[in-house]
Amino acid sequence: MDRSRLSAAVYKKTGIVIDPDDPAFAVVELNRLVIEEVAGRLAERLETLPERIQERGKALAIEVGVQGVQTVSEVLGEARRTIASHTEQAQQRIAEQTAKASKDFAREVAEVVRAALPSRRAGATRRDGCSPAPPWAWCHAPGALSPGN
Repeated sequence: MDRSRLSAAVYKKTGIVIDPDDPAFAVVELNRLVIEEVAGRLAERLETLPERIQERGKALAIEVGVQGVQTVSEVLGEARRTIASHTEQAQQRIAEQTAKASKDFAREVAEVVRAALPSRRAGATRRDGCSPAPPWAWCHAPGALSPGN
């Protein structure tokens, strides 16, 4: 530290003359030493800053990943529940429509069978002496064919 140059600079700015042996320079020196010590501690802390930032960045990335997986898992779970509900509703509708179609078909078959059979009310008889019967029934009149003949 060039005390003469500093004395001249102080005189130029303030108009106050400071002798290079003035005790004010002791205070300046003390201030410099304090600043160097604080700067050294600060430099030590700053040296580890990149490593700490990197470690915290990794931890943050892991946390974001975990939360992302949890969110995706929750969304997929909700989607599965929705799909299951819709599937169940569709199966129910199919079962109802199938039951209705079966009833309608059974009614139509019964109507066709009734229409195909001769009326029993009219007292109709066949030539073999058997009364009208559904096609799956066998007549047991004398001489009629049976499943065993």
